Amino acid sequence: PGGLPGGGQRGADEDPEAQQQLQLSRADNIVCLKRLRLGDDEPMSVQTSYFAETRVPGLAQRGLQPGESLTEVGQEYGLEIAAAQQRIIAAAADEETASLLHVYAGSPLLLVQRTAYLKDGQPLEFLRDRRHPSWTFTVWLTRQ
Repeated sequence: PGGLPGGGQRGADEDPEAQQQLQLSRADNIVCLKRLRLGDDEPMSVQTSYFAETRVPGLAQRGLQPGESLTEVGQEYGLEIAAAQQRIIAAAADEETASLLHVYAGSPLLLVQRTAYLKDGQPLEFLRDRRHPSWTFTVWLTRQ
């Protein structure tokens, strides 16, 4: 399966923030998928997605194929994202992320945290996306 080491199934108590964002108890299992995202064959971000195991049974064993979309995989489970809340935070690269993104440990990164919700308002995915320092965001602000 595609992805990086560190994916699989684990107890919700191993990641309290993911547990909280997915509204899970400590007894619930979380599926964790870690992916290295490329742009022009260069590493651009390290994405770690968390799901309640009950929503995506068998996904930890199935994994992802290179280039496979999580949106498409969600549709296989009959799941469609209706809304998401995203936070963008300044962060420093830890050793693992620095190695994957070809930067020094401690280098500045953008940490994008996103919680995606289904139509019924239930959380489906919590994502941590550690983005290479070269990423930029442009936002248009207009007055109405």
